[in-house]
Amino acid sequence: MTTIRLFPPHPENGRSEYLAVFGKETVSGKSAGEAVGAAINLLQEHGGDISTARIFMQKLGGDEFFTDAQIAHMKELIQERNSSWDAGSEPSEANREELESLIFAELEASGRRVEKWNLSTVK
Repeated sequence: MTTIRLFPPHPENGRSEYLAVFGKETVSGKSAGEAVGAAINLLQEHGGDISTARIFMQKLGGDEFFTDAQIAHMKELIQERNSSWDAGSEPSEANREELESLIFAELEASGRRVEKWNLSTVK
C-alpha cells in the first residue's frame, strides 16, 4: 500500500506550493489536488498501484484534542527558543519544560485522533 503525505504551503519557509511526498519522491502543485495528481501520475509512471493508496493531509489549526491556543503558544515558545539559540544562549528551563509538555500533549492528541478515526471507521 502506497502512502502519499500532503503538506500545505509554508510561506514562512519560502514554500508557496503544496507538497505531495511518497517513498523517496516529492512533487509539488499550486493546489492540493494538483500536488496529489502529480504524485499519482508519477507513481503510475513507475508502475505503482494506486488502488490501495492512502493520502494523509497535514491538519491545519486546532481541534478537540489540541487547540488553536495550544498551537499558538507552542509556536511562541519555539520562537523564543530559536531566538535564544540565535543569540548564543540557551532558553530558560521553564521555556524548555513548557515546550516539552506541549510537544507531548500534541503527540497524545495525535494518538487520540487516530483512536477516534479507527473507532468511527470500524463497522
